[in-house]
Amino acid sequence: MDLGIKLTESLSYWEKRRLHFNIIVGAAGLTGMLLFIFPRWGILPYDVFGAICWGIMANVLYSLGYVLESIALKLNVLNTANLRNLFFIGGTVAYALVSFLASFWYTFALAD
Repeated sequence: MDLGIKLTESLSYWEKRRLHFNIIVGAAGLTGMLLFIFPRWGILPYDVFGAICWGIMANVLYSLGYVLESIALKLNVLNTANLRNLFFIGGTVAYALVSFLASFWYTFALAD
């Protein structure tokens, strides 16, 4: 198969799932904020700013999925199409877990 077609398929795969990633990660982060931060201090403007920055960084890191797959396709080092779901699910779960736990860590780091 032509490299251009493979790259287009890869981009399509990742972009079709970006909204799902954002919803899952956003829900995990919001849940953490509502469980840990809000009851203690309420949500302050810099908390909202931090959450927005966190979301932007999440999308930058999400885009690395396509970038890394593109490099693997160009170098022809592995069949990435078979691994996409594993990378998507694993990355989404990991980032959602870190997003949830970040609220916990943030709350108790400020408690001292």
